[in-house]
Amino acid sequence: MRLILCSFIFLCAALPVAAAPSEPVVPPDLWAWVPWVLHPQDQRTCPLDAGSPDRGDPAPTGARVCAWPGRLELDLNQRGGSFTQRWQVYAQTWVTLPGDTETWPQGLRDGDQPLPVVLRDGAPAVQLTPGTHVLTGNFQWRSPPDGLSLPAEIGLLSLVLDGAPVPFPRLDRGGRLWLGEPLAAEGQDGDRLALQVYRRIDDDLPLRVTTRLELDVAGRARQVLLGPVLLPGTIPLRVQSPLPSRLDPDGALRVQARPGHWVLEVEAQVGGAVTTLTRGTPPHPGRHLKSGPSPPGPTCAK
Repeated sequence: MRLILCSFIFLCAALPVAAAPSEPVVPPDLWAWVPWVLHPQDQRTCPLDAGSPDRGDPAPTGARVCAWPGRLELDLNQRGGSFTQRWQVYAQTWVTLPGDTETWPQGLRDGDQPLPVVLRDGAPAVQLTPGTHVLTGNFQWRSPPDGLSLPAEIGLLSLVLDGAPVPFPRLDRGGRLWLGEPLAAEGQDGDRLALQVYRRIDDDLPLRVTTRLELDVAGRARQVLLGPVLLPGTIPLRVQSPLPSRLDPDGALRVQARPGHWVLEVEAQVGGAVTTLTRGTPPHPGRHLKSGPSPPGPTCAK
């Protein structure tokens, strides 16, 4: 019976439908079986994944992110230190912890509950159940390392080094935190955010809209809310972002931004026949590009 149901869901997913293609259509008589078929991989309650932060790899269409990180707080010194981080988990999943095989996190707790740390994909990790978790742990070393490996999902970071707050921690593209002397010129510009928004409309069946957001960020690492980034009546398909990002149900894009120039893209499709396309309220002024087979080449419209 399970094999038949799985085959039926697979066939339904292959049929063209107006809604997002990642969600198969299941007849009402089979709804009660869906949790059983998906167990333990039911990710329907998870927001859309934005791909691999810091590497720019696009997530597969319809992929989900089931754990959303809060700010990572690090208090480090010459002999070690501690860390605290809040996680919002939507479905049972693994989360990666700060550190590596050379600087292994110790004494991990979720509130008062001790948790085991395992090596997974070359990094320390812990498995969490749905809900809100506050993880705490510590590091011990004989001499401070030059850097500390951080999970790629981390976007918001607070660092205290030898008792002094570091307002602008330095991270490389590989997610490693630099613990050496800070640059004297860092942080002089204050908190600034410049955003340019572009949209490309592909006249296809179904009609597709790609929203490109170019961010220039200066100052502290912080969470910003951009939105709505979806046009009214469109269905999100894919989010590609080099920063930890989450598409909220209202169409707003939540980004854990840090200094630098970043390019994000949100791809969506119109769920039915198109008679009009409303721009809606843009997060910032931008330009709209319309492309199609006739006339050849894209045309630009304000």
